[in-house]
Amino acid sequence: MNKKQKKKLCLWIAFAVIVIGCIVALVISGNRKPEVVQFEMNNSDIMEFNPFISNEERLDNGLLEYGKVLSKYSSKQYKDYAGEDIVVNPSSYTAFSFVHDNGETVTLNVKAGAVENVTYKGKTYTYDKLEEKLTADADADFAKAFIAQCKEYASSLKFDEDYSYTYYEDVADYNKTSADPKDRYAEKSGVIKADPNAVISTTEEYSYTYTIENIPEDGLYSLSLDYFVKKNRDNSAVLEFKVNGKYPFKEAGALELKRTYGFYDVGSIDVGGSEIMAQQQELFGWNSFVLQHPNGIYRNPYKFYLKAGTNEITLTFSREPVVVNKIAVIAPMDNMSYEEYKVANGFSEDKIYTGDSIRVQLEVPSYKTNPSLRMLYDKNAASDPPAYKNISYNIFGGDRWSSGGEGATWMMTVPEDGWYQLGIRSQNTLTDIAVYREVKIDGVIPFAEVEEYCFPYVDGWIGSAFIDSEQNPYLFYLTKGEHEITLTSKVGPLRASVQRLTEIMDDVSKLVSDVAKITGAERNDSGGYTVDKNRDWDLQLYITDIQEKMDYYVDSFNDMYDMMKESNGGALPYYGSSISVARNLFERMAEDLEDIPASLNDINETLSSLSTTLSEITVMPIEVDYLVISGTDEDYADARSNSWQDFKVACIQFVQSFSADYSTMGTRTELEGESKGEIEVYVARGREYVDILRNQIAETFTPNTGIKVDVNMVFGGVEGLIMLRYVAGTAPDVALSVNAAAPVEYACRGALVPLNDLNKDGVDDGNTYGFVDLMHQYPQGSFNYSAYRDYYYSFPETQIWNAMFYRTDILEELEIDVPETWDDIYEILPILQEHNYEFCFNYGIGNYYPFLYQAGGTVYAKDGMTSALDSDIAFDAFMEYCDIYNKYNVPYAANFYMNFKMGGTPIGIADTNFYCQLKYSAPEIADKWKMAPLPGHVREDGTIDRSIGGTLTSCVIIDNNDEQRTMNSWEFLKWWLGVETQTEYANEVEATFGVGSRWQTANKEAINNMPYTDEEIEIIQTVWADFEETPVVPGGYYTNRYLLTALNQAILQGMNPRVALEDAVREINKEMKRKQNDFGLTDYVLNYELIDGTYYNKYKESN
Repeated sequence: MNKKQKKKLCLWIAFAVIVIGCIVALVISGNRKPEVVQFEMNNSDIMEFNPFISNEERLDNGLLEYGKVLSKYSSKQYKDYAGEDIVVNPSSYTAFSFVHDNGETVTLNVKAGAVENVTYKGKTYTYDKLEEKLTADADADFAKAFIAQCKEYASSLKFDEDYSYTYYEDVADYNKTSADPKDRYAEKSGVIKADPNAVISTTEEYSYTYTIENIPEDGLYSLSLDYFVKKNRDNSAVLEFKVNGKYPFKEAGALELKRTYGFYDVGSIDVGGSEIMAQQQELFGWNSFVLQHPNGIYRNPYKFYLKAGTNEITLTFSREPVVVNKIAVIAPMDNMSYEEYKVANGFSEDKIYTGDSIRVQLEVPSYKTNPSLRMLYDKNAASDPPAYKNISYNIFGGDRWSSGGEGATWMMTVPEDGWYQLGIRSQNTLTDIAVYREVKIDGVIPFAEVEEYCFPYVDGWIGSAFIDSEQNPYLFYLTKGEHEITLTSKVGPLRASVQRLTEIMDDVSKLVSDVAKITGAERNDSGGYTVDKNRDWDLQLYITDIQEKMDYYVDSFNDMYDMMKESNGGALPYYGSSISVARNLFERMAEDLEDIPASLNDINETLSSLSTTLSEITVMPIEVDYLVISGTDEDYADARSNSWQDFKVACIQFVQSFSADYSTMGTRTELEGESKGEIEVYVARGREYVDILRNQIAETFTPNTGIKVDVNMVFGGVEGLIMLRYVAGTAPDVALSVNAAAPVEYACRGALVPLNDLNKDGVDDGNTYGFVDLMHQYPQGSFNYSAYRDYYYSFPETQIWNAMFYRTDILEELEIDVPETWDDIYEILPILQEHNYEFCFNYGIGNYYPFLYQAGGTVYAKDGMTSALDSDIAFDAFMEYCDIYNKYNVPYAANFYMNFKMGGTPIGIADTNFYCQLKYSAPEIADKWKMAPLPGHVREDGTIDRSIGGTLTSCVIIDNNDEQRTMNSWEFLKWWLGVETQTEYANEVEATFGVGSRWQTANKEAINNMPYTDEEIEIIQTVWADFEETPVVPGGYYTNRYLLTALNQAILQGMNPRVALEDAVREINKEMKRKQNDFGLTDYVLNYELIDGTYYNKYKESN
């Protein structure tokens, strides 16, 4: 062997040693087991009073948060009741109240099961006397109808008919690869038997009052209900609770009765061998519920004070239809300690289970409280079952299991009576965040230490038994057989920080407003404050307790900072940095009060950060894989993968990435039998959206029609692909989620099929293929985007609605009524600005159009050949819109969401996305805002025109010169856009992503089935009744371009508005003319029989 060969061999040996060393290092480091360190926390539901609310402890309990009421109970040394349940028959109510059609509350007073008299407008009458009174005040017909409605309500409150429902159950010989649903699950019928003692409510507000005469002693009690919620909109029912005519605490006005959900069709496999997401359904049956905070803020269920003897309890139900068959006044929860639990169940060492450990998979709970709680897949090498080759849903929870009060229940079976350790393989998904879960066994918390059990943060997956602060495993006593284990998300020890932070933010917001008034600070265009920094202010002359406020803020931020670290095992959570920033800011201002006026914008920015923190504190996500039932210390060594395993999985996934066919994910095997052809559909949405669509197609569309559908997910939008594919002859048959302005651009180039002339014979099909029937399910004005010459070329799919949002607390404080018209807006603007508040109506082209449409104007002439923006109506509308900014000083652009939360902008106009933001990310003002229809202009007949447009996506059929494929495509669109499919898809999207990603269907009937309140749906339908979109014409893209230029010149540059608008119209008409010449259009572009609704209403009588 020569020197060169020896050198080469040495290099290879060195390389091999390095590789082997790396592998050994990986294995050793990967096998190091991280330590789960449990810690002890002081944890109580009692909260401190706000020092800046004078004599807050003397306020009526109904105005105080529950934690503060508990503080009052404690100071008065009230004792918990410890006796037997006091059961109340739900049908033995002594009064029933409802809201009559005229808006007045009517109370039917009941004695011995019959209506004795009626209370109306504060006075009590018999039926006869009330009829006489109403006849005198109104007329006989109204009186008779009023009495008839009262009697109808009185006779309809019993649950005297069986409630039938359908559900699905996996069949015994489940075929996971079959495309035929009958091979996987079966539809079953269920019934809840009528109960003469049960009472019902509807979506309206129903109140039942019960007189309880046998309360044995003064003390604290809890209340439990047995109920079920009927099928409706998938909302929780709302419950209000009063004792002797008053709320016992503030939260008693906003309780929830939750629904229950479960999975079926579990384990189905697609053509590539990956698991398909299981379907879910609502489960109907009686639920037992002890009144408690719906968001898991408090550790234990509510308790309230009752005096000995006779008391009244009033239960008010609304939003969803509820049936209640049991009411009981019970002893408050007082869970024994772990040591007491062991004594009570006769613990001894020889009773500890000694058999093999039992593993229970947790990806599929038996039932859960929210449809958003879903199974997920995790590709970690130690996850069970593995999912790194093909998708297998092997874990549960994650970011969707983060809201307080949401829980899931699993079944477990043990082989013998005895004491067992319970442990879970879990992963905290937020870095350095400990999460809390309430643990129940068979519906009962076994001992106090697991009322809010902490899962300390560990990086990555970890397996651990439930342990105490001494790191010793808890033992649970279980009898032989089947048991339930329930985990429910809780806020944990930070509840006090949530309350104090909310109060501080409210107080600081008011302080900012007061300082702005004192210093004369003005709002700038961005919504911030402009203050004279060269002037000194002695704020203590005007706000005498400002130094005390500053010191209290600093002390509170210090306390919260310490509490956040303590409740997180000593590590500062990521959201704690905003508390530190706030503390430093207020420390500086507390040392020199003269800094406050110049720091108003800094304070507002800090409030914005604190608002985000407030929503993040209560986020408690965790992923769980499996439960381990054992008797002795479990090693959990296989719960965490080592680095070598992770490396191996990464290599496998890398290799697979070259051959994986993502387009077939979620696609089932083909159905046997005759096929009616296949169509190709492009969808520009994320994979989970597409998976839901594929699943619906496989479950309902293809089995019912025989038409196969190849769904392709397109990134970055379909608009750019359609014409390219059309020219190349490879276009899809259908495109979904298309920008609403694009279809006319394609239609004028001959690329689309007219939907009201499917066979393209030049004759309007009318309703031959169901076009008009489907059309009437959608707002008329949304078809303006679709019309080109004599035909419609697209169908609306999603539609953003606009509404006016307002802070109820601030408008009530200012004594401002909710505005109905723009004249009302102009009247309240000076009041708002006088108090340093703003109105939000952000500057943009789309916000000019409502003024144009409400005045009766149009953007284009009726033939669509020229712009109509040079009309007097268009100019007057243009002037009115410019005046909003030039005359009334409304900010051009503002962060409405943050300013609305902080209170600086208590009213404004926004769209659906703003609504979803508030629902998802602003729990601190959940009871402080409402929405209303858009302001409008009064028509000659006295009605209000609220016309406005919105953002749309649409669906189109591409013209591939194949009549069969066209007809199949139309069948698909009818199915996809129909009420049933849109409702089901919306429910699945919300269940998957939560309310923040609510599906914005354009179907007027489907939106009635979505989880909005009745009031919200009424507002949306009011908006859609006047929905008016701008038609699309060749060259029309210049309209937005030059209209924006005109607005900029008139508003930002001070140019004469008429000159600016006339210049814009001139350029718009030039471009429109040029495009008309390109397409040979000499007569008309728009047929206003389509645009103004003549066609839309043509078939109305027959439909």
